[in-house]
Amino acid sequence: MANATANQRLTGHIKACEQQMSCVYARTTAEAKQIERRVAAGSLKVVMPGLYARPEYWSELKFRQRYLHRVRALAQKHPDWTFCSYTAAVVYGLSVSHANLTHIHIAVAPAQSTTPGSQVVRHRYVRQTRATQMDIAVTDIDQTITDCLVDASFVEGLIIADSALHEQLLSKEHLVEAVNKLGLNRRGVVTARRVARYADGLSESGGESKARA
Repeated sequence: MANATANQRLTGHIKACEQQMSCVYARTTAEAKQIERRVAAGSLKVVMPGLYARPEYWSELKFRQRYLHRVRALAQKHPDWTFCSYTAAVVYGLSVSHANLTHIHIAVAPAQSTTPGSQVVRHRYVRQTRATQMDIAVTDIDQTITDCLVDASFVEGLIIADSALHEQLLSKEHLVEAVNKLGLNRRGVVTARRVARYADGLSESGGESKARA
């Protein structure tokens, strides 16, 4: 009887996660065991350590949707996390090259460890900004854009910067100012400044930005 009830709860949790466009995760130790059984039976698959999805549901999702499913689940599991860099850019709705979405990026305090997890990269911030987008905690748009541009190549950075201008998340002048201020003395700032200088909100897709770059 207890197992049947636990299974019903898990089935309801899976349904709720899919409605929220989130991966499934264990909320209790008992639920974790139920999930392990379903993984062994093939009715759930591991999509990231600690995150799961029904295979048939997962197969219908596109790359960006899968990425956001992981982020939403992690935001629910770790409400104290603040997402940054390329992860925050995706949460803001910006175009980001798939090549930059191999990991989840989170912001941590200087004293915290930055040893990367299997798919999580931790970035130290002396001054950590925190905004909310889609009920997910992220670094503010200035910090997010700058972090992306100092790390990305010119092509990948232009895709992100063009997208930010096109979506009117900030103006061209504001973009240049943010990069000059927050990118000061950071490795990659020269490329970031070039990107800010050439960014154009008229590009309607990442493909257009890539071709223009």
